[in-house]
Amino acid sequence: MPRLSLAQTLPPELLTRIFGWLTELQADIHPRGRYDRETIAWSVTSAIAELREAALGCRQWRAPAQRQLFRSINLDYDNAALLQDCYEDRPDLADATQAAVFELRKDSSDTWDSLNAECRLQLSTLALCKNIRHLAIGLVTRSARDALVALLDCAPLESLVLLERGWSHLEVEQLACLSPFEFCAVAQKSSLRYFQFQLRPRLSSFNSPFVPLPNLASPITTLAITMNIDTCLARLVTMAAASLRKLAVYSETPLSHDNFGFLLPTLPVLQEMRIYMNPVNFARVDDAWIADVLPKLTSLEKLFVTDSIARPSIVLSLPPHLKLIEYSWSGQDMIPVIHTFAEVVVNVAARLPSCTIRFSVDPDEWYDDSRDALDELEETCLRLGVNVDINRGAYYFDIPEKTCISFFWRALPCHNHVCVDH
Repeated sequence: MPRLSLAQTLPPELLTRIFGWLTELQADIHPRGRYDRETIAWSVTSAIAELREAALGCRQWRAPAQRQLFRSINLDYDNAALLQDCYEDRPDLADATQAAVFELRKDSSDTWDSLNAECRLQLSTLALCKNIRHLAIGLVTRSARDALVALLDCAPLESLVLLERGWSHLEVEQLACLSPFEFCAVAQKSSLRYFQFQLRPRLSSFNSPFVPLPNLASPITTLAITMNIDTCLARLVTMAAASLRKLAVYSETPLSHDNFGFLLPTLPVLQEMRIYMNPVNFARVDDAWIADVLPKLTSLEKLFVTDSIARPSIVLSLPPHLKLIEYSWSGQDMIPVIHTFAEVVVNVAARLPSCTIRFSVDPDEWYDDSRDALDELEETCLRLGVNVDINRGAYYFDIPEKTCISFFWRALPCHNHVCVDH
């Protein structure tokens, strides 16, 4: 009997660790090896060719390599029909799948009938996976709506990204969209911690104010919202008030105290917040409310705001425990803004000695005079002992800190925003 090689005698636990390392190292190398959004990311293990090769290496490697290969799938590229056949033959691989991406694309089929068939196939494939914890999914056809609702209801989701992009307004009318009631129902899932969704103009047909209800609660710790309308925003944020630690809002509608600001003091554990208001469709609005609200956010540690929602004097209203504020300027007339910063920054040194001010500017607005003014601001801050970071166009997107899902790092608990591979 031939003697087994060292590779053939490695224990399964060690092989799992090795393939975990392989995934982490190769995910950024492969073009589709990582699903990456501004506030969440995870490895797409089905795109890691080395895992497929490892599964063919020897019999002892096959099972752990296959489990890692099927841990995360992307149905935008993986063949759903083949996957479904595989899952039906190998339920253990369906159970191994913990993350999935599916975004129906209008260029994938020529007719609505074929789009319907494709959508139903994709959702029936996902329905075989009973352990999906992380899901990014786009709009579906109307005939697949019930299947989508069933998937969201049954899956033990920890992270959910709901996307609405790539379709015209008229096309969206032919697709199935979740209602505000369903947004709130999903948010109540006991396992859910990360929720990203979009409040689009289609929701304007819902006339209810969706006032907060005291008996509704959500365990969400990170909420990322893109909004053109504030329908059900107050109810969703209030539901998660007791647990919400990270909040990211991208708004194309004016934010005010009445539709947003009044919610912030009700978030007792909020630590990181990003507010980006795009003023393309409206003039600058009254921003006095944010200066009134910020001092009440006693747990806030990191803050990102843009010039469209706050003036430079906002640094005079920072909460007491803030460690980092990023102020992003993309407008014109930069020099007066820089000078205003220089005038008010002296007050920051005494009030918040450990706070760092990051001043981010659009490189398209740079001129020789503005470069000189930025240099002077940096020198002033250093002289006053103020921690300053002049960010000349390289956007960090680290507020709030990205939720990075790993299928390997088992030692870190979920409250560190790295989800455990069970």
